[in-house]
Amino acid sequence: MACRSSDLAIGTIDPDSDGADVTPDELDDEETGPGPRGIVRLVRSQGRRAIAVDGVVQSVEVPEEASIAGYWPEMLPRRPIGRALVLGMGGGTIAHLILREHPAARVCSVDDDARIIELARRNARFRLDDPRIEIVLGDAFAHVRALVAQGKTFDLIAVDLFRAGEVVRAAFARPFLRRLDALCNAGGVVTFNLIRDRRTARIIRRVAQHLRLIETRLIGLNCVLHCESSGLSGISRERASTPRRARGRLTDR
Repeated sequence: MACRSSDLAIGTIDPDSDGADVTPDELDDEETGPGPRGIVRLVRSQGRRAIAVDGVVQSVEVPEEASIAGYWPEMLPRRPIGRALVLGMGGGTIAHLILREHPAARVCSVDDDARIIELARRNARFRLDDPRIEIVLGDAFAHVRALVAQGKTFDLIAVDLFRAGEVVRAAFARPFLRRLDALCNAGGVVTFNLIRDRRTARIIRRVAQHLRLIETRLIGLNCVLHCESSGLSGISRERASTPRRARGRLTDR
């Protein structure tokens, strides 16, 4: 999860550990993202508790009824959700927004940064003890491979893989996108959170080669993609002779 600090005013409460950020280069087909790095802190953002890495807000607490600003609500489709997979759990913002709108849903949330999960667990307002949330501490790419091998599918797959404000480029590797396609139910949705920069158009084109782009939502410095399964998850992409063109509605919020 990531939201630029220019969008959210923050004030430091509690430092955790230190490190250095990693800036991605060009897109490639590797599926190895950088490990956890950066200074993790509990902060306040617009009057709410939040978790930031290197000054970039990753997650905010989700009150029972209050509205949440930012890109997080835009990651949810306007469709029923029974089973959801959140890649990049952070403090559980997207997971709790899903459960608030779909109380009977079950959410599997994956994150490889134990510091963030532990910090959220120490603060009751993040409510990580909700039994409807399965927390997987580990690599999102390895977990997706395992889920495909198990034949699992989901109504929503939310991809929010960032390192302190920078996209993890492995999230747009072709093998990973094919696996997301395979995990998406018929009628389900795969959503991506991007930062709007010089790489955004190229990323959108890459995603549209493997998933059907249905909507692009612009929220401040964030760009949220909504996609459907291509219907080709059981077909070798090398045999698909006709490339799909990127289509979808553009919404600036």
